[in-house]
Order: sequence, then structure tokens, then C-alpha cells
Amino acid sequence: MKAAVIGTGLAAAALAEPLTQAGWQLSFFEKSRGTGGRMTTRRREGVYFDHGAQYFTARTTQFQQFLKLYFEAGLVQEWTPRVQTLAPGAKPYKRLWYEPHYVCVPTMNSLCRTLLGEQSLHFQHRVESVRKSSRGWQVLFEEGGEVDGFDWVISTAPASQTLDIFGSVADELSEVKFEPGFALMGLLPHKPGWDAAVVKSSAIDWMVLADARPGRPEAQGLVAQAAGPWSMQHLEEPPERVQEALMQALSDLNLQLSEPQLHRWRFARAIQPLGKDFWCDPDSGLAACGDWCLGNRVEDAYTSAVALARLLNQSRSDLCVAQLPAR
Repeated sequence: MKAAVIGTGLAAAALAEPLTQAGWQLSFFEKSRGTGGRMTTRRREGVYFDHGAQYFTARTTQFQQFLKLYFEAGLVQEWTPRVQTLAPGAKPYKRLWYEPHYVCVPTMNSLCRTLLGEQSLHFQHRVESVRKSSRGWQVLFEEGGEVDGFDWVISTAPASQTLDIFGSVADELSEVKFEPGFALMGLLPHKPGWDAAVVKSSAIDWMVLADARPGRPEAQGLVAQAAGPWSMQHLEEPPERVQEALMQALSDLNLQLSEPQLHRWRFARAIQPLGKDFWCDPDSGLAACGDWCLGNRVEDAYTSAVALARLLNQSRSDLCVAQLPAR
């Protein structure tokens, strides 16, 4: 069985091992230049800016068992930062975390890159649509060209993008609602007395020092993430205006950023998930998985992908049995 997988974030990466071991031939198509999806990293002047997912938790036995090997290899480590709660004009106070938080080392996309290491990866290929041909599913790209011969197409893109690609057969995905987010990255003249901060009464709701996690090079960088409701309100404004507003929000917290760069996440987090492990239409050979099926956490992406892989492998096994000659 051959499958085209759209995306190279954790959901896509988590599909790789169980499907490949069951005999699937996978081809991954990614619109960006590297792996990770929202577990991504931007490198600039020796600074690693993890400007998507900052950390993750592991609340289920299944995910904890999956991570065990990567803990032992040092690819995943627990993160125990000094966290403060800040607000403009207010006295900061220490914030406690009551469960372990983890990061990938040396960058957040390291885990996805490792899981996808032996796969057929095609970067800067933005999938525009799919259509059925005599050779199976055909994948068409926005920049032109296509590939075909796939028995299945599996999307790990956000629900609305998946719906655009798959068409009306996936109308159920229109029920998923997202909240956008902006990430502002830049350099600090000096480090504050914390590693990460939750921010109240501000356009910003989270900040983290670029070198505050294990394995990062020492550098005075900062990632500031805008609050979801604020990001929704300013989603379509010119980037320079959004950046200016976030710079002012930092100034209100007595922080000055140099060489700023802005990134917009149109689908930062699902605020109304699909409500089930994955979406699948076995009759057509189309499927989708991702954190947005169950919630908006890294662990949700893994859980969704593993559940879909289990179904696809069972379907393949049933098909193989059905094709055996009668005795």
C-alpha cells in the first residue's frame, strides 16, 4: 500500500514507524523547508528560536512509553524553568508548575526530524488538491506538478486546510475551529530574572528566553507569543502594525527587543476540536489526523496519529486476508 502524507509535524512523524513496519510505502509532502510543523525552530545568528510549541506534557501511559526511548537518548528532556507571572505595572510573582514539562533537544523539531529520518520527504511542496485517477490518488501542488499512484492520502494539516484539499467528502472538518497566534522573536540587551513568563492584561500571554531550555546555545534571545483573542482581532492587519503593537506590549513590561521578527500562525490552536481520534473515509482512501482532532496539545497529535495508524494497519491486514486465494 502506498500513501501520501501531507505535513511533517508530530502527527505525520508518529505515523511513520507503525505504517512502515506494516509494509506501507510513504511519501511525505511539506510546504515548508523543514520538519516539525508547529514544533519548529528558526535559527538566526546563533540563536535558536522555538517559535511554535514551547514545551509539552505527557499525561497518558501510551505517550510516556513512546517518549521513553528518546529520554534515554537525550533527545527529550524535562524542562524546569524559573517561571514568573507578569503584568504591566504590577509586581511579578513566582509561578509553579504541578506536572513535568518536556522539550526536544537541541531544538523542538529534533524529534520529528529523527522519526522521519529514513522516510521519503519532499519539502517546499504545498499540496493544493487531490483527485482520483486510473493510477490511484493524484496529489497536485500549488507550485505546479503532481504525483500519483497512491492508495491513500493522509493529511496532518489543520482541519480547514485539509477540507480545502479533500473537498466535500471531508465536510465534517468544517466543525473544527481554530484560534490564531503571533510569535515575536528578537534579541534582548540583558536577561531578566526568569526563564519563562506568563503574562496577564497584555497582548502577550507567554514569553520564553531562547536559551532557557536544555541543549540550546547561550544567547540573549526572546520569543513572545500573543494571546489568542488578541491575535484573532488583529489577524489580517499588516505585519508591521502587529509587530509594532507587540513591541509596545513588551515595552509596557520593561523589555526592549532588537532585530525583531514576526511569525503568524493562522491555525495556532484548536478551540473547538473534532472530538474524535481522527477523520477517515475508508471508501475513498482519505484520512486526516492531528492535535485538532482531540485538543491542541503535542500529545494529542501523537494520540491521533497512533489511533489512525492502528485502523489503517487493521484495514490493510483485512484486505490482504480477503485477497488470499480460497483453499
